[in-house]
Amino acid sequence: MIIALLIIICIVVALIWFTAKMDSNIEASFTPSGKLTPVDGGIIHWQKQGNGPYIPLIVQAADFRAAIKAHPPASNSKVK
Repeated sequence: MIIALLIIICIVVALIWFTAKMDSNIEASFTPSGKLTPVDGGIIHWQKQGNGPYIPLIVQAADFRAAIKAHPPASNSKVK
């Protein structure tokens, strides 16, 4: 019984380690363009595009598909 419990604990620890390792590899591979600014409660990712006055655009994940449909990316973009 104790051996089975130790095996299960080892498997859980290995899965947690593997997930953390993969997460750090993915984050290193896909660094965001633009800048990250820490604010109270999190981090804001932003980038400056074009010329003219600054216009903040805040898009929540739920609104992302609607924003893409309203303003489709350029034909050479990788966003689908």
